[in-house]
Amino acid sequence: MSIAERFTDGLEKISLSEVSPIQKLEAVIQQHVQMTIEHTDAIALIPSEWVHLKEPNLKKFVLLRDKYEKEFKSLMLDAIEAGEIGKVDPDLAVFTLLSTLRWLYSWYSKYRPEDTTGLKSKLTQYLLKGIVSR
Repeated sequence: MSIAERFTDGLEKISLSEVSPIQKLEAVIQQHVQMTIEHTDAIALIPSEWVHLKEPNLKKFVLLRDKYEKEFKSLMLDAIEAGEIGKVDPDLAVFTLLSTLRWLYSWYSKYRPEDTTGLKSKLTQYLLKGIVSR
């Protein structure tokens, strides 16, 4: 199973889970962090190297990516509708979250913190609750 398939399958399982929309978004972020920890080198290829795939792998990857982004946006809309996230632009919010998560490998490969549970927790907090002092 490819990394893209693992992400998509994981997101589907999270989407079908019986937890709140915000908990689903938290789980998706934590999945990204865990996959980055486990497959840093493979994930490093995704942001820029996918364009070099040959058919039929290119088409398959693009379909998986588009499906993933659509489902991620659906989770974001559910969280907004439930009042768990403020009234944000869902497209921009998803772009922001996925951009950070897609490039996490770059930071992780340099720093490799030992406390990966803390990393998942902190990144989830930063991305969904912000870094502003309360």
